[in-house]
Amino acid sequence: MKRPDLKILQLTKKRLDPLPKGISKNYFDRVLSSPLLWFGDKDFDTLKDEWDVPDVPLVTDKQEWSFDEFVIVYKIETEDQLGNMVCPTHMWAYVCTDPDRFTLEQKRALGMREMPVEQEVSEVEDLYKKLADTLPHRFSAGDNIDWPEDSAAYMHVQLFNEEDNSCTAFGGYFFYTDDPTPVHCFVPSVGCMCALLESYKDDIDGFDTHHRATKAFASEVMSLCMKLMTYMKYGEKHAVEKFPMKPKKKAVGPLAEKRPWLNASGPHILLLDRLPSTQKPHQGGTHASPKPHRRRGHWKTLNHPRYRRHPQYQKKIFVKPSFVGPRQVTYEGNVYRLVDPIEERL
Repeated sequence: MKRPDLKILQLTKKRLDPLPKGISKNYFDRVLSSPLLWFGDKDFDTLKDEWDVPDVPLVTDKQEWSFDEFVIVYKIETEDQLGNMVCPTHMWAYVCTDPDRFTLEQKRALGMREMPVEQEVSEVEDLYKKLADTLPHRFSAGDNIDWPEDSAAYMHVQLFNEEDNSCTAFGGYFFYTDDPTPVHCFVPSVGCMCALLESYKDDIDGFDTHHRATKAFASEVMSLCMKLMTYMKYGEKHAVEKFPMKPKKKAVGPLAEKRPWLNASGPHILLLDRLPSTQKPHQGGTHASPKPHRRRGHWKTLNHPRYRRHPQYQKKIFVKPSFVGPRQVTYEGNVYRLVDPIEERL
């Protein structure tokens, strides 16, 4: 099955080719084994509206996310945020909520420093302080905020332009806390900052424009991820893995090095309200099994006297969505498997 993000992967391979082979291999090993959430035909605003679930808290705690590592792709329809650069048409982002678990080789491949996250962020803050003499009002890495322990998520973003077949890449760490009030911060990696400074060493205004755009795009990606994870927990549709029923033959040797995507193992994630089925319409009777489907979540007020000893008596509670029927089916040569709700995995 051809990956819908193939063009972006091909450009990434071309960009990584001049580097040592281990860099490219470690990068693609991580990215291509991660779940792929492809929404390439929908833009940010459309997805944000589709994934809106009223009256539920935004799922900001990464421990409650359905995935701790994934690739998300969506369409961009926005004004040019990069000055004289061509505006991208698609956002591609690899997100990992536990960057400290990477090996040193994997960190190097993803553009991170070979050190703990806290230490790299400290180095970036030192760079900000050096720049503050020139642009004192334009840089903030979240000083004076007590970020929760292990709150950083790492993202590697590629802005793809379909018109001229080009990519602009950057990486960094995203922090979020809602205690006492919601606040977030994106900190570019040291490598990203140094590359920006080198590119715009004689154009501080250009650097400022690119830096602002980088942080804006990163915030957009993470806000959409939080919206998606909230929808996966409370929404009407459920995350379903789709992968071929018959494992494909693994490419080896020079072919695997040249086209690493041939060995992609990460499942394609779909949002479905029911699993595909070859079951015929019910013809009557009382014993027909229901088609696999998601029973929507809903709010319920505990007014009945039998709840009088319940701590939420006469208050509203949220009844979580549930799934009715088998959790895995085979359909037209592919396996569709329900991703277990997070509350069943904790």
